[in-house]
Amino acid sequence: MEARFAGHFPFITATGHFFYSRDSSLAQLIQDMKYRGFPSIGNLLGEIAGKELFISGFLNDIDTIVPLPMHFLKKAKRGYNQTDRIAAGISKATGIPVVDALKMVRQRKTQTALTGAQRIENAKNLFEHKEGIDLNGKGVLLVDDICTTGTTMSSAGKALTDAFPSIRLYLFSLGVTF
Repeated sequence: MEARFAGHFPFITATGHFFYSRDSSLAQLIQDMKYRGFPSIGNLLGEIAGKELFISGFLNDIDTIVPLPMHFLKKAKRGYNQTDRIAAGISKATGIPVVDALKMVRQRKTQTALTGAQRIENAKNLFEHKEGIDLNGKGVLLVDDICTTGTTMSSAGKALTDAFPSIRLYLFSLGVTF
């Protein structure tokens, strides 16, 4: 997963917890979580991943967890943000606090049906940091649900590292494609 982000913005390391493919059991769980109104699946999967990451030492330098935001209109329609739920599960397992440090500044098309080039364009300048939050010098775990091309996480990672030059950024995605 790290190769997807190399050279785009500074980060310490990156991990995808589960392998994701469209026909996998994880895909069914993710679809249920995102589109069928079962947000608690995110909490459960986040808690499982958090326990395993904690034991592995991956979280040793993490001070706070930052979930990738979704546009407020999309969140209002869905009723929740799945990455908030995943982050909350990781927090429950580890005691590391969640900070809502990013905002999505414009709506975008869903990434699922776009080509790689279209995804890059769709995710450009998508995020900004929220005023009043200072993450300089902190170890931050940026959380996403599924990493395919990495364009969404790249946009968020760049927003964080531009705003907070001394941040120690770690990347986590619940599922990752290869």
